[in-house]
Amino acid sequence: MPRPRNGCDSRYPLHILIYKLILLYVWKKQLDKEGEKQAPDNEKIENAPTKKTAQQELHKKFGIINTAAFREALQQGNTNTAKEWLQYIVNNQEKFPQYQATWDNWLKDRWQEISQQELFDKFGMRKTNDFCQAIREGKVNKAKEWLQYIIDNRDQFPQYNDSWLEDRQKELEQA
Repeated sequence: MPRPRNGCDSRYPLHILIYKLILLYVWKKQLDKEGEKQAPDNEKIENAPTKKTAQQELHKKFGIINTAAFREALQQGNTNTAKEWLQYIVNNQEKFPQYQATWDNWLKDRWQEISQQELFDKFGMRKTNDFCQAIREGKVNKAKEWLQYIIDNRDQFPQYNDSWLEDRQKELEQA
């Protein structure tokens, strides 16, 4: 099929081509404006903390570089240092981009790990299985003290709900 002399495709009359060009121009302008709104400030990007700088800061202040080192510190009995590490991150959340995506769950898990370590430090028991083992070994008073501590400090142990507490109390009564 030969091309028309004016160089335009005859399937599109000139007014439709002009209309489409105008739409394309308007659409591009809108995208540019939205991009300007979303474009981060270069200064903020340059000064934004990175995972590496955040880890260096944590290591310098606490000797704990990341979550794995936090757990290791807990297991070694450095509960207070681990608490200080966590509280520092909470107080300076914007400096630690590596935790942002899952902040609420990450934070809840760390507090739970601290609580379980404190239980272990006080009673030699961390979890329900340890409680049950103590009862089986005849250490009922120790299990009772452990459970009472959880009841007295309920806000530190949100993972233990009312039905869990009732089940543990029944197990103590049966022992």
